[in-house]
Amino acid sequence: MLRYLFYYSAIINLVFGIAFLLLPQNLGSAYAAPLNDAAIVVGRYFGAALLPLAYLSWVAATAPSSALKLALVRVVAASQLLGLIVAILAMSAGTIGAAGGILNVVLEVTSIVGFGYYGFVNTEDAMHREAAPAH
Repeated sequence: MLRYLFYYSAIINLVFGIAFLLLPQNLGSAYAAPLNDAAIVVGRYFGAALLPLAYLSWVAATAPSSALKLALVRVVAASQLLGLIVAILAMSAGTIGAAGGILNVVLEVTSIVGFGYYGFVNTEDAMHREAAPAH
């Protein structure tokens, strides 16, 4: 199941990365947030940052279990939690519309639950524990 969460993350990062990089004005209007020139540039930087994360998630999906993979799972969960807080604050302030905000909340909660489970509750899929050596 963890593999599919990474594929999910890769696809979401790819779609939003391309959209923010190439069409930030269109994405801004989908969030009911008109963008000025500075916001367009920041959106493009954000899109450029999401594309390598899409690749990293895709590769992590089939990477062997390790401490590094467990750390990556935890980082994804934590970053999505931060994104959820930003989305809630932006919706509360009226900075973004409900439709875009709710989409973000749904995507982020899905990632928080999935990656949080494998990062903090059931870590076996992310990192196999070695059996204690026999004495």
